[in-house]
Amino acid sequence: MRRPTRTALAGLGAALALVVAARSVPVHRRNGPAAPSLPPTTVPSAARTIASAARETATAAAERIVATFATYPALPLAEAEASLRGMASIEDMDHLVGELDAELARLAAGYPGGPTRVWHGVLATLETGPDDHARRVQVWFVRVVAPPARPVYAEWRLASLDLLWERDGWRLHGYDETAGPRPLALPGTADSAEVILSGVDGFRPEGS
Repeated sequence: MRRPTRTALAGLGAALALVVAARSVPVHRRNGPAAPSLPPTTVPSAARTIASAARETATAAAERIVATFATYPALPLAEAEASLRGMASIEDMDHLVGELDAELARLAAGYPGGPTRVWHGVLATLETGPDDHARRVQVWFVRVVAPPARPVYAEWRLASLDLLWERDGWRLHGYDETAGPRPLALPGTADSAEVILSGVDGFRPEGS
């Protein structure tokens, strides 16, 4: 067997050096420029997306509260109080319930003989506020009142509701109601209570 010459040994060493060098070079350097690194993709939490989409606006909450107030004259007192406590802020809860009790007592004394039926319709709203957690909503609405054994009449009212974002929802933190802008009545006489009530018999009051 022939002994390897010095030239052959030198060639073999050079070849081994190339193999080692090739194994030590990163793949991206051997195959071309490295692909730029991309920042990790952030996928929004499904629960967070659903909660954001389902969040009730302050204006919608105010309209809902005004509609719910219209149902209270026909409810048992304890049920009306429980409903209001669920809508009120913790700080103002007792105060609002006290005002409700006084208003319902005044209504019962003024219109004895049974529950007073109330309908309402929102006409316009205005929402303002310092931030996303405290809003004031003004609601201009018409209220139709049907006292027991008395003529049905309409009121034009302007409600101001202070709302706080609390307990995962808008809560009533203050309520004030005054006479609102009143359009001129059409010429003619009003329908009797019997005609009005029979015309809407079976209708569901808004908010109930």
